[in-house]
Amino acid sequence: MIIWLIGVDGSRWDLSGPDAGIQGVELRPGPKRLIDAPAKTFWLQGAARSHYQGKQFERRDPTFAVNIVANSASAWRDIDSRFRMALGMYDGEFAIYVQTGADIRRLDLRLLSDPVPWENGPWENGRDPHLTAASTLLINAAASQQFWYAPDLEFEWVLPSGSSGGTTFEMQNLGDVIVWPRWFVTAPGAWVLPDYSWGQELAYQRPLVADAVRTVPVPVLLPGEDCDVWVDPDEEPYVAANGAPVWARTQGNGMLYPIAPHIRATSVPVSVSGASPGAAVTLTIPRRFSRPLGVTL
Repeated sequence: MIIWLIGVDGSRWDLSGPDAGIQGVELRPGPKRLIDAPAKTFWLQGAARSHYQGKQFERRDPTFAVNIVANSASAWRDIDSRFRMALGMYDGEFAIYVQTGADIRRLDLRLLSDPVPWENGPWENGRDPHLTAASTLLINAAASQQFWYAPDLEFEWVLPSGSSGGTTFEMQNLGDVIVWPRWFVTAPGAWVLPDYSWGQELAYQRPLVADAVRTVPVPVLLPGEDCDVWVDPDEEPYVAANGAPVWARTQGNGMLYPIAPHIRATSVPVSVSGASPGAAVTLTIPRRFSRPLGVTL
């Protein structure tokens, strides 16, 4: 397993693996809350037993420490300074990468509180780190996106001719947590996009299997209304290039479902009418994981 950190300034620090410590910084044993995503579960107390009600993933607050080691006091001071700047000043994000085989995943972090220097290693004991050219730094971080992620999957289709047509995309989610797809469609045109339930109807107060092959019409787009269509409930559902309030024309019929975990590639239909040749649609599927390795099909 190879672990490295990319700082807010773009600098790279190899923390674990064959090149660990090559820049003078290495990961100490015992990092916490870097593996499984934190969650809270909810229960209802019955007469004789408890009944599971659901879960909520929470903000990930990992804690990890590094050794900072050099061959002279001045070199240590320089490495210590540059690594501290790589962590930023709370507002910027740094990233931890983990590679196992060909699989590379990333977790974006920012400082949660001030790092704790020179207190946790075998060298300090209250002494000036210049004496040994070595020190430790304990880092308290936070991740607003609590899941590890890999590069998004992206698919595109262009209408070859005429004013209407369609295609299929291969939707998938090989990871172990839900992901929210994102669409981009060009205007003018009337697009119909898939919103399959992936077996999640009951979580959205819908009849079981009612939405197994659900589709949703995008409001008819006028020229200039090239549109992002978000399924993620934390985002505005329709964002037009010219700022037009496309969402006001939906009549309450919007996208509902994320892609459930562990869904293999499945063909879903996309169609358009009233468009011009060259009309296009793009599907972006995030790749999310609860852990930095494994937990995927």
